[in-house]
Amino acid sequence: MSNTNLFLLEEDDMKKKLIVILISIFLLETVFLERKIYANPQEQEALNFYNQGVEKLESENYSEAIANFNEAIKLNPSGADAYYNRGYTQQHLGNYEEAIQDYEDAIKLNPELVEAYANSCYGLYALEQYEEAIAMCTEAINLDGENANYYLNRGNAYDDLGEHETALADYDQGIAIDSNDKMLFYNQGLSYNRLKQERKAIASYTTSIELDTEFAEAYYNRGITYLNLGETELGIVDLQEAKKLFSDQGKQEESEQIKDLLGTLTKQK
Repeated sequence: MSNTNLFLLEEDDMKKKLIVILISIFLLETVFLERKIYANPQEQEALNFYNQGVEKLESENYSEAIANFNEAIKLNPSGADAYYNRGYTQQHLGNYEEAIQDYEDAIKLNPELVEAYANSCYGLYALEQYEEAIAMCTEAINLDGENANYYLNRGNAYDDLGEHETALADYDQGIAIDSNDKMLFYNQGLSYNRLKQERKAIASYTTSIELDTEFAEAYYNRGITYLNLGETELGIVDLQEAKKLFSDQGKQEESEQIKDLLGTLTKQK
């Protein structure tokens, strides 16, 4: 097998790897921890269930958290926070459709609840409903244009739609807000890879590594990009570092895959 064919094969594998990583980078917003005192006994009971639900959610007891939020909603169906936190809990369980419905109900009760739009974007992205995810992220941005995560998440949805230039614009906007977010630079690198702008991809991965020197995925993708450019030695150095970091982080499958690739590259020297 020629070097060129090897690099193309690894490029295809890299794209599959990158898509998995993209899915994992969406950030859920922090749950509400409001404590209110209601004079109405029924509303107070609803608040008690709500607070119990928050405590269960914080301790990752998701099934009981949902049960508590259910009771809170029965007693006070006009409480947007209970719908939001139940949706947040459903999202942790991977129940995205249920989560989205809860976010929609929360938004009906409180159209200014920016976190509901943002997390609905997450759920829609997970369901591969990218255009709908973009719409929700856009609503979140309209309410809070200074949150870099919203631009990151919308950029990811654009990128998976193949609108890489639009994705880059969102990443740039996010970086303007928070230049210390490694994921913005990392995903910027992914878009540059997909546009075949390898040098820019390398620059983006390098910045993400400078922000987190243990960012195994960034070393891996920069290494693959170097290989695609024919800069084998630089690629091998990055892949060796990625292999070590993945192993240290308990990701043995990724580490073994890189080990196999390094063995192939060594034989071709």
